Amino acid sequence: ALAVYGLVESFISAFRRTFANQKVDIDWDVTPPSLRTAPMHRAEFESVLFNFLTNSIKAMSHDGNSKRKIHIRATKSGEDIVLLFEDTGQGIDSSIRDKIFDPFVTSNFTSESQKLGVGTGIGLKIVADIASANNGSVRIATPSDGFTTCFRFAIPAQKRRKGT
Repeated sequence: ALAVYGLVESFISAFRRTFANQKVDIDWDVTPPSLRTAPMHRAEFESVLFNFLTNSIKAMSHDGNSKRKIHIRATKSGEDIVLLFEDTGQGIDSSIRDKIFDPFVTSNFTSESQKLGVGTGIGLKIVADIASANNGSVRIATPSDGFTTCFRFAIPAQKRRKGT
C-alpha cells in the first residue's frame, strides 16, 4: 500500500524547479492525509502524476495564457481513492475528447510547448492501463471554477483490517 500524501508531496518537491521555470502555480491537497492505496507499484502512481503534469504544462504553454495553475486533490470516495488533476490550459479539443485515452492520440500544442518534447500520444494510454491494471478508472471530469481541464483517476483504497 502507498501513502498518497507522501507520494504527492515528494512529486511536487521533485518538480518544484519545473513549476518555477514554467511559471506554474501548484496547489495540492490530500484529505485525509492518512490515505493509502491498495497494493500497487510506486512507479505506477508517479507515472500517473508525471503524465498528467507534462500534458498540463504543454496545454498551458499556448500563447496568451497568463494564469498557469495546477491543482491536485486526492480524497476517498467509497472504497476508492480519487485523484483529481486540474489545470488552466487550453482544454481538450472536442475532436479527440472521446479517444483521449487511446494510443497515439495527441493534441496539436504550440511550438512553445515543444520544450518538453513532442507528445507521442502514449501518456494518457499509460495512465489508462495503470488504472485498469489496478482495478481503477480514469476519465475526463468537470473542472472546478477557474480551471479548464480535470482528469479523474480512481483506484481502490487500502482495505481496513478487522478491528481497526
